[in-house]
Parts: sequence; C-alpha cells; structure tokens
Amino acid sequence: MPFKLLKASLPVTQAHFATDKALALLVLNNGTMEGVSLADGKKVKEWSPKGIPPPYAMQREGNWVIGRGPDGGFRGTHVGEDTIAFTSKAIPGSVGRVSIAPNGKFIAVAYSDARLIRLFETANGQQTAEFEDGVGGSSLLMVSPDHRYLVAATFDATMRVFDLGTKKLVFEDRQLPMALWAGAFGKDADTYCLYAGSTDARLYRFRHGHSEKGPEILAKGLPANVNQIGTFGDGSVITAESNPAGNSLPVVARYWSGPRMEARVVADLPKTATHIDANPYGPKTALISDGTNQVRLVEVG
Repeated sequence: MPFKLLKASLPVTQAHFATDKALALLVLNNGTMEGVSLADGKKVKEWSPKGIPPPYAMQREGNWVIGRGPDGGFRGTHVGEDTIAFTSKAIPGSVGRVSIAPNGKFIAVAYSDARLIRLFETANGQQTAEFEDGVGGSSLLMVSPDHRYLVAATFDATMRVFDLGTKKLVFEDRQLPMALWAGAFGKDADTYCLYAGSTDARLYRFRHGHSEKGPEILAKGLPANVNQIGTFGDGSVITAESNPAGNSLPVVARYWSGPRMEARVVADLPKTATHIDANPYGPKTALISDGTNQVRLVEVG
C-alpha cells in the first residue's frame, strides 16, 4: 500500500492539494501554513494568515483561507500573501461549521447557539440569506459543486437540503439512524454522507433531483470508527478512520468504487484520521492528516 510522508514543522489540522498541482497546503495548529512539495515531501514556503486564529476552512480555487476575527466576523486571507480577501459582518455567537462555496463567492456559517445558518457574500461581507438549523447543533455543512444546494445535518439525526436559488427547504429527513457527521460531494453533485452507529457505520448517497425517494444506502457494516470522506471526479470514494480511545479497532483508509461501491484497504494509519482531501487535479491520490506533523500522501489508483 504505497504512500509518501509529508512533514511539517508543527502538528497539521488540515491538508489540501494546491491549484498549482505541485504542492500540498498544510494548515498548522498555530494558524500558520506551509507549502510542501508533493514530489519530495520538503517544505518550499511558509506564511501566516494575518489577523486570524487557526482557520476554519480553505477555498481551493481562490487559494484563500478563512478564519474568525476577535470581533466575531470572518476574514478570508490570500494564501501566501499578507492581504485580506474579504471580511464579513460581525455577528456574535457559537460557530459549529463553516463551508465555502466552490467558486469562493459566498460562505455558509452554522451558528449552533442561534440554530441558524447564515450566508455571507465574500465580495462585500454582507449577509444574503438565513436558514433555520436543527436543535442538535451542526454536524455537517456543505455547498454543492453547482452552487444550487446547501446540505446541512445536525446531531439530532436530521438531514436538510436547501435550494440556494429559491432559499427554500427541498428535502428533510428527521429519522436517520444516527447523526451524519462526515460528507463530500461526488460527480453530478451527488452527496455521499457517513453516519456512525454504535456497532457500524453506513455510506449514504443523496441524489439531487430524486430527494423524494430519500437517501440510498450504498454500503453498511463499515467499521464504526469511520469519520472522514473524500470523493474523486469519477464518483469513487476514499474514507479514513479514527481511534481516539486507543482501543483495538483498526485504523485504515479504504477506497470505494464500482457500481456496488466495493471497498479495499489502501493504507494503514498509525492513529486517528482528522482530515482528508481527495486530489481533484491529477493522479488518484489523497492527503490524510492525523493531528501530528506528518501527512500521508496515499495512492489509490
């Protein structure tokens, strides 16, 4: 199971493939960032986003990172530069999840204390929409690749899909077995989501345009410690696992493909996976972080 180790100066919270296709962008636990070569695993540059704490999320195409300022507003800082991409209106409250639109034109923020999801334009930082969130606190928040849908899930085992054009709720399921807490979009804006149960986890697919039928179960009986997911352009999926208790559960990365989404192990992981990014640009590879200063570059092709 081939992989390459990329090393950072400090523990890594997130790892992303850069748009230049030669670098991995590593977000460190002190809020700084490093660019590491995918070829030899060595650091080639570093920078510190100005005036923000450790980032919530990164916008891939625009290469800017978002964090929250002391006034409660959000700030986008250009990667590799000491310039601000945008600032949002300052709204106090406890933030559960943040999602950036793929085109970088707006962000979605779930406020767990207010039970609301708010959209902010990145051009001027103004709020443009507001949706009701669930009572259980935000567990998942994603904007679809075509910018038509906002997918939101809460810890009370509720899944909602909002139409961003009409600003209306178009799908809701309040009877999921457990909370959805990891998700990613596949091709044609299908949504792949995971839920973790006491004895197993399941892989769901929410097909847009077929929401009246509810989610389709692609796989069940997954190890209960599956907690990260990424999708490739052909609709295949890579998952990674956690083991926070340090018990006997194996910690591996699995690649899911084919009409029946059959799985095979592609990497053994030394400890809990904390973040995963599937390469959208070139070879079928993934970056898997585990909270240490080492990131695995895993080949699945």
